[in-house]
Amino acid sequence: MMSSETDVLLWAQYRSDNVRPISNLAFSFRQPSLFGQFGWNKLRPGELFVTRWKSLVSYSPNSIEIHGKSQAFVAFLNRLSASERDLKLFFGQTCYLALYSCDIKWAELVTIMLLSPGLTIMELIDCPDLLSTANDLSVMPTRNQMKALGVSNMAPEFLNSLFLELRFQLRFLRLSGTDAMKLSTLRELRIVMNCVELLALQDLNCDLGSLDAYFFDSIAYYFPNMKYFFLDWNTVSPAFTYDESTVHVLEAVTALFTRLKLTFLGLLIYCPDEEIRQDVEKLRNYLENVNVKFKLEAFSCTLELNAPDNFVLAVIGEHANSYVKRLFETIVSGKVSRPDLRHFAYIVDTESLLMHDSVVQFGGFDVSQVREEFLGRAESVWFSSEFRNGIKNLSN
Repeated sequence: MMSSETDVLLWAQYRSDNVRPISNLAFSFRQPSLFGQFGWNKLRPGELFVTRWKSLVSYSPNSIEIHGKSQAFVAFLNRLSASERDLKLFFGQTCYLALYSCDIKWAELVTIMLLSPGLTIMELIDCPDLLSTANDLSVMPTRNQMKALGVSNMAPEFLNSLFLELRFQLRFLRLSGTDAMKLSTLRELRIVMNCVELLALQDLNCDLGSLDAYFFDSIAYYFPNMKYFFLDWNTVSPAFTYDESTVHVLEAVTALFTRLKLTFLGLLIYCPDEEIRQDVEKLRNYLENVNVKFKLEAFSCTLELNAPDNFVLAVIGEHANSYVKRLFETIVSGKVSRPDLRHFAYIVDTESLLMHDSVVQFGGFDVSQVREEFLGRAESVWFSSEFRNGIKNLSN
């Protein structure tokens, strides 16, 4: 059994405000060489620090991420399991769980759910081992009312079984991942998701051809009560070009906006060069001509000062609408090019609980190995002295 006085080496993001105690903490399990990211988004600078095990178990994070190989998480869970009190203390406040490219098994996921009574939002992205070991979806703990789910590619039978289990509770659905959901899988969807209010399409494998009017008609059929639709343009094409096929897609999405009376329809477009930016101006002209209320705003997803804009967020909807305002606040002001379900929960439900004050990351109990892997990474010098205001009293 690990002594409560044992030292543990962690990485923590610098805070912009060290006066207020941390109330919303995100905790991440990942390789030390990958410290400094959460999901696909790069974090503000941070540094390694040492804490005692007895302090660590009391962090009670609101959000937990498990990224890559799960050895660090499994080792952490095994040591935490020595004390039922510590288990309940650490997982007691968890309401968001993100699994990215990890080898967690289904039984281990169920264990986490049982330990986290407040868990309502899950991202299961690029986790084939998880899906291959899910023999019976009915064993999902019923006390966890899943309001939001993020998924990547899976078999049509699994998707339909999952939706069958969640059809009366799921409000937000996010399709993302390197191994993206196949269009052919969506074509085999059999469950109408009446409760889904928000659909975010960030990655799709268009194995049946490009997105067309039929696809967006299908979206309206399977998600008839949708209010918020977010589309990353890379699902349509790797680069935005204003041509006939683009116009057809724009006609389809504006028809979807009108048909479902959406509160907003967001389009995120990557604009790395002047040619694409000129094509985006043609998008502005198109939206003006079809007489819909919209707003376009360019931003940079990098944290460096005065970095050139490389994304555009185009939103169809009322400018004064509070949901539209929070969408721009989150993505443009927050420089978030890959919003996840925490961001969408804030945009729709103003759920600030998941907008973390700080992020702490754990890469294993071997202090020397963690330090060596972290310092050996290519970006080990990216920290700026002006941010060195430290991290204090996480357990306050």
